[in-house]
Amino acid sequence: VKARPMLGRHLVKLVKLAARLNQDWLTLTADIAVMAWMSAGRWDCIYNIDVQKSIGNHCPIMGPGLTDEYWLLYMKQRKNRKHETLTECLRIDDKRLDPRSRYISVVTKYGREKSERWAPRSRKSKVKIFYDTFLQMFRHAMKLANIQNEFDCEQGRKWSCHAFRQGFVTNIRHNGKETPIRVETIARHGTWNEDSVPVILGYSN
Repeated sequence: VKARPMLGRHLVKLVKLAARLNQDWLTLTADIAVMAWMSAGRWDCIYNIDVQKSIGNHCPIMGPGLTDEYWLLYMKQRKNRKHETLTECLRIDDKRLDPRSRYISVVTKYGREKSERWAPRSRKSKVKIFYDTFLQMFRHAMKLANIQNEFDCEQGRKWSCHAFRQGFVTNIRHNGKETPIRVETIARHGTWNEDSVPVILGYSN
């Protein structure tokens, strides 16, 4: 069964709610959601972010890690890629939705500059954030944002940490009706195998 796609409008709604309520756990949930959505990432991708390289690095091949247009997000691995990968995340004028701004905000607030993992300890749960912890936070946040039943889906289909990847591809494919976006571009962004076109398109709702 497909995951529920977290669409761009859902992300915006969650981010606005977090800004309005100003609760640490909710802001952190929104920050992680922005990072995952903008990088078409799974939880595993977020968990394996290379903290130091993503703060600032100059790649001899890809160039500077930060420009006015994009930011290079480094990951130690991605699911089926057991080696370093990177994703070019677009810069967004609205700092609440800009992945680089959200990344640095978490690094600064929780003192993650020299940490092995980017995701910090949650002040709500008092434990380090792993998959199950974040999933509970995410589902609760989506319920607070009243996005739980915004669209039809199979009965019992709950939000999962694949929602960001699913929503990213769904939005990109939808926008592609007016602005053609090559499947190779989507594959590169989410680190899919370029030969796995059916898998990539399977993410689109």
